[in-house]
Amino acid sequence: MKKMFHQRLISLGLVAASLFGGFAASSLFSAPAQAQVNGYGFAPQRYKAGYTYGNGVYFAPYEFTIYTQPDETAPMVGTFRWSRQTAGNSVDVTLANGDRHAVYADHLFFCFYPQWDVAMMAVVGDDDKGWVEIVYDQASKKTGWVRLKDAPQQTASATPRKETLASLETGEPAHFGVYETWLEFMKLNAKPSGIYWLSGVKDYHRSVRSTDSDDAKLIPVTIIRDLKVRHVRGNWLLVEVLDFERNMPIGWVRWRDDDGNLMVFPNISGQHMPTVTTSY
Repeated sequence: MKKMFHQRLISLGLVAASLFGGFAASSLFSAPAQAQVNGYGFAPQRYKAGYTYGNGVYFAPYEFTIYTQPDETAPMVGTFRWSRQTAGNSVDVTLANGDRHAVYADHLFFCFYPQWDVAMMAVVGDDDKGWVEIVYDQASKKTGWVRLKDAPQQTASATPRKETLASLETGEPAHFGVYETWLEFMKLNAKPSGIYWLSGVKDYHRSVRSTDSDDAKLIPVTIIRDLKVRHVRGNWLLVEVLDFERNMPIGWVRWRDDDGNLMVFPNISGQHMPTVTTSY
């Protein structure tokens, strides 16, 4: 899904970036690794931990409504709310019948740092008309539809809607309500944030290789101290390795397997192993 949206700097160090093929999207997490998150939050921790990652990322705003179909006249799943002050593993939801209750944040999101305005949901489909299908219950694999921020209005008018600086008018971060494919996400966020391997990834896939192939020759390194991402190609990252002997070889590592399971994740929190609160 191709989209254009405006970008501005905010306190997290968000920077504008141009994507390949005419995309414009946000590099969300460019804070240095030493700037650790203080307070509640979690990110992917374990390989094949039960999360569905789909084909991309939806950045949930403070309030968003999920529908059963890609239509605002369709029945609602509910309206979900969170804020920078969210300090525990729960998000408020109002159901279609008006009842209110709390849901687990780590069932709703696969990455959540409320104090940094980060709430990521997995996208599993789209309709090419401004709607994406997201996973809103990772434990039960339930999905619903949300309308993207810059989607065209559902009216009979054939006049194109003008771009608006919605983020500046509402005071919300520019990435709220935006969809990025996983390839776009990695291109924009692995470079500034660095990466870490999820626990459970076998040593075979933690190896640095001479080319972007599982059969490629291994590049010898000692214990890896740091990985700097230089390039993204398909399911592979070209990285510069700093080991404890101060060697700096360059090679390729996998960031996801052939089934779409993440093997690495951008180190957006500055913590090598961010906290995950609920196990599957």
